[in-house]
Amino acid sequence: MSSEPTHYYVVFTDTEPDGRGLAYWRLFTRAAFRHCFVFWRDDVEWFRLDCNAYRLEIEVLPWARSADVPGIFRAAGGIVVKVEPRHGDEHMGRLPFGWITCVTVVKALLGINSRWTLTPYALYCLLREGGGGELCIEGPETP
Repeated sequence: MSSEPTHYYVVFTDTEPDGRGLAYWRLFTRAAFRHCFVFWRDDVEWFRLDCNAYRLEIEVLPWARSADVPGIFRAAGGIVVKVEPRHGDEHMGRLPFGWITCVTVVKALLGINSRWTLTPYALYCLLREGGGGELCIEGPETP
């Protein structure tokens, strides 16, 4: 039986994992912050939740529990933020009415209720300011 995650990790990238760019969404995002997804570890395995333009994916990652998965995503060019879970938060798991995007899915999983956090960069800034997370790996400075 697996337990609740002790941490979530939010990854910010320039493209979706399958390499496809988001043509329309690029108008509203900035380089290195065009997409985000979340992964976590329980007592047994690593998991990834990713909402992209084509589907919602929940995946068991192929690495051992002891693997440095944040380092793997960082080496692939991602910016990784470590976030403490908010167990029991009334907003946790709620998706807002409207578009379902990578940001809305990550916010729902983390229990973040910030209506105007719409882009991956805005979510990154919120997490850096302490709106649900602590910076795990230094990313680019916030302009």
